[in-house]
Amino acid sequence: MLDFIEKAAEDDEAYRCMEKFYSMTLESFQSTNNERLWLKTNTKLAKLWLDQKDYSRLTDKFRELHKACQREDGTDDPSKGTYALEVYALEIEMYSRMRNNKRLKALYQRALKVRSAVPHPKVMGTIRECGGKMHMSEGEKRYSETWLDKTTDYVPENWKEAQSDFFESFRLYDEAGSLLRIQVLKYLVLTTMLMGSNINPFDSQETKPYRDDYRIAAMTQL
Repeated sequence: MLDFIEKAAEDDEAYRCMEKFYSMTLESFQSTNNERLWLKTNTKLAKLWLDQKDYSRLTDKFRELHKACQREDGTDDPSKGTYALEVYALEIEMYSRMRNNKRLKALYQRALKVRSAVPHPKVMGTIRECGGKMHMSEGEKRYSETWLDKTTDYVPENWKEAQSDFFESFRLYDEAGSLLRIQVLKYLVLTTMLMGSNINPFDSQETKPYRDDYRIAAMTQL
């Protein structure tokens, strides 16, 4: 029912109605003690807030969800690994939009360490896509000053890691049947050009069917 109503939510009034539905649903779970359904519904509510760019409430919600995916001693609960990855994917997407690379990198590394999970390919595709964007924007100037002199170091963009993440993201989106695969394939082609690689990104078995796709024709011609 929540899924059905959410598809028609297109304005502020509809979103307020959706939040009321979520609130009533979550309240009903308090008497049933169904933790997995509570986690799933809260994750969907977080996705709704992400679409609304309500980052302040999202931060508190992510903290609550991470705690629910842990044991009493604060370690990750292996039985909830799939839910933990879904939460990581949403949080990574939020910090990617906010361009908070420091927080994004920490979450990305933690998400890749989750082993006890069987996530939907689209979830891992999101994590890898944001990881690729993070690696692309890693280039920065670092200043250091001593009593002797001032120095400037330049940390180059990590094209190789970005290319690896975009390819993995494309493969996962393709497996999930998501249209996001085309956008990520454009990133993959762009990264290959920027790193000066002689390897054709369309030589692999996964990308070959999209070599002549009209949606990326401009990229391939470039």
